[in-house]
This record gives sequence, C-alpha cells and structure tokens, in this order.
Amino acid sequence: MLRHVIYYSLSFVLLTLVPGCQQKQQTYPYLIKIDGCTDCSVTLRGLPPSYNTLDTAQRQAGQLVLSGTIAQPGVYYVFGHKPTDKNFGIGATIYLPADSVQLTVLPKEQEKRTFYYVYQRLGLGSYLRNAVIFSTSPQQKELERYLYLNDSLWNKFFVDKSLVTAKLVQTYDSGNRALVEQWSDSARRFEGRFPKYMAQSSVLFAKQYPHSDLTAYALLDNAKITNVQPVLRPYYRALPDSLKQSYYGKLLAKEFGEVQE
Repeated sequence: MLRHVIYYSLSFVLLTLVPGCQQKQQTYPYLIKIDGCTDCSVTLRGLPPSYNTLDTAQRQAGQLVLSGTIAQPGVYYVFGHKPTDKNFGIGATIYLPADSVQLTVLPKEQEKRTFYYVYQRLGLGSYLRNAVIFSTSPQQKELERYLYLNDSLWNKFFVDKSLVTAKLVQTYDSGNRALVEQWSDSARRFEGRFPKYMAQSSVLFAKQYPHSDLTAYALLDNAKITNVQPVLRPYYRALPDSLKQSYYGKLLAKEFGEVQE
C-alpha cells in the first residue's frame, strides 16, 4: 500500500511539472507594411545592445512587408536603402508589438526639412524626415514625442553654437584681446555641451511621462555618457519598481551601477 501511495504521489508531481517544462516563452506578433519604395531593401532590427537584424521585408502585392514575432516589447528600428541610390535611406523608430504598422515613404520633394542646421548644413537625417508612420500601438505616440524632443534639442544646440561663433567673430574687431580670448574659449568648449543638450530630451520626457513604459528607454538613450549621468540618475531612481524591473530598467541599472534588490 505504501509503495502505491509513493508511486501515485511521484506521478502527480511529475504530471504537474511537465506542463511547466513545456511552457514556451511568450511571443508578440507584428505586421509592418511599407509603401512608396518597392525598389528598397528594408530590414527590422532589434533591441539594444545588439540591434541584430530580425527580419527582411518581402514584396507582397506591391508592398514591402515585415511580419513575425518578437520576444520582448520595446523600441525597434526599420532601416531601408536603395541599391541604386546611395543617398537614399529610411530610418524609422517604432514601438512593437503592434497589430499593424504602416510606413509610407515620401517622394523626394515632400521630405521634411524642418531644421536648417540638421538637414541642410550637416546633411544629417532626423526622425521621419522622409516617411510617415501610422501604428496601432498606443506607445507609438509617446515614442514620437520623445523623438521630437530629441530633434528640438539637437536643433537648439546648433542654433546656440552659431550664436556663440557669431559673437566670437564680432569681438575680433573690438581690439579687446581679453574679450577675444574669452569668446574663443567659449567656442572651443561649446562642442562638449552637446551630450548635455541631448540629455535634456530624456529629462523633459521623464517629467512629462514619469510612469510611461518608455521613460526608462528615454533615460537609457543618453545614460552611456558619463558626464550626464548625474543629471539623469534622479529620474532613474524615481521610476516605479515595475519600470526598474523592465527590460530598459535593468539596462539602466547597469549603466548607473545600481544594484537591484
């Protein structure tokens, strides 16, 4: 009798353990359609720190389509280029999972050129310079808000830099050597302020969205720069525990050398 009791007890334990062993990691589906660039080569890339390629777009009914599953919700990147045009490029930042993402590439004459210093003078791109995104993900709007803040601070840096440079040029005719040296020193040191300008986009977003899933991402975006970590650290520490335990929260903890309980 005792042998049968032990047998059935062990059988019960094994039966309860088997489903747990067979459980698969949760995955999340995505569907991304790209219009306006059928001759493009487009890929979906993953989360930091690897940014590995997850998917390559396939042509379906006149569209480029990316579809599959991801294991971790978060911010992903769509990159595209034309083999026949080295000056063309798509760079779209999206939040996944999403039931449907529609990315429409704009014709050359409709490209957004909001900031002179970013687009014209430096020849660099910015968020959605040549594309428009529609997404069913509710987090996409908050992500776009952060990216627009990035654009604004980026532009402000170059505007302020041009003002410092203009002031330096004005002092050359003053005959005041001390003043010329003062403004020359200011112009030389101004380049080093760029990380602090960009960190303000993280700070502003954290103030506006202290409980957003994307706040930890926004802080992480600038946390690798050592001289801005003191500015960002208080906002990391103010995060709810749920965000500290999130994917981006754990990466932030490593950047700041914080030991999570």
